[in-house]
Amino acid sequence: MRKKISARKPIHLIASLGAGLLLGAFLAVFSLIHVDARTSAASVYQKNAAGQTYGSEKLATSFETEPDLIAAVGTNGAKGYVKATDLYGELPKTPEEAVSKQKLRKSKAARRIPLYEKDGTTVIGEFELSSGNATLIQ
Repeated sequence: MRKKISARKPIHLIASLGAGLLLGAFLAVFSLIHVDARTSAASVYQKNAAGQTYGSEKLATSFETEPDLIAAVGTNGAKGYVKATDLYGELPKTPEEAVSKQKLRKSKAARRIPLYEKDGTTVIGEFELSSGNATLIQ
C-alpha cells in the first residue's frame, strides 16, 4: 500500500528552510556590523612613527578601542598624551583583584604619570591622577 503524501509537508519544509536561511543571513550581517564597529572605531585614530594610536578617548566605543596614547592636559597646562598603560596600569584578572586595586587607589595620594608628545617618547610634563581630578581632552 502506498501512503498518500500530503501537499502540506513540502510547504512546511520550504517555509522552515526559508526561515533558517533568513535567520542565518541576519546573524551573518549582524556579526559583520559588530566587527566593523570595532575596527572603524580603532581606525579613527592616527598612528605615530612607532605605530601607536593617539587621540581623544571620547572617540572610543569601548575600553578595547581606546588609543594607545590618550589626549590629556598636564599639570603645567601643556596638551599632550598619556600612555593608556600608565593611566590604567595592569588590568585585574579577577573581581576580587579589581576591588583590591580600587581600595588601594582610594587610599593613596595623587599619582603622577608622564605626559608625552604624540611620538610617545618625548616627555613634556606630568599628568596627575587623584580621586575625581584628571583632565583628559574631550
